[in-house]
Amino acid sequence: MLLSLIACSFNAVALDLHVGSWSGQAEYILKVGGEEFSPAHVVVSLSIRVDKNGKVVGSSPANGCKLLGLAQPGVSETVANVGFSLTSCNVPALNQRYQGTLAYYKTNKTMILSGGGSKVFPGKKPLSFSLRANLTR
Repeated sequence: MLLSLIACSFNAVALDLHVGSWSGQAEYILKVGGEEFSPAHVVVSLSIRVDKNGKVVGSSPANGCKLLGLAQPGVSETVANVGFSLTSCNVPALNQRYQGTLAYYKTNKTMILSGGGSKVFPGKKPLSFSLRANLTR
C-alpha cells in the first residue's frame, strides 16, 4: 500500500513540470538505408499540449504533421517518457510511432521533446525517423 502511495505521488510530481502548452522549433529527419531523405528533413514550428493525465497533442502546420501520444514518469521528475504517433504529415513516411522523452530544464524553463524509431522490411532498405524540438511555454 505504501508503495502505491509513493508511486501515485511520484506520477503527479513527475508530470507537473511538463503539463501545459509548449511551442518552438522542431527538426524532422527521415533516413532510408542510412541515407537522409532530404524532402523530409525540415525545421518547422511545433505546438504541443501536455495534460495532467499525460495526454500529449500537437501539430506542425507547415509540414502537416499531427502528434498524439502519452507521457509517463521517467527517470527523474524532469524527464518523462513519451510515446507518440505522427499522422497527416506531407511526407507520409514520417507517419509513424515514435518513442522518446520530454526533458524539462529548470534553469531556462524549456523542454526538449525527442523521439524516434525504425522499421525493417524484408528485402527493403531500413527506415529510421526522428523528431527533436526545443520548446518554451
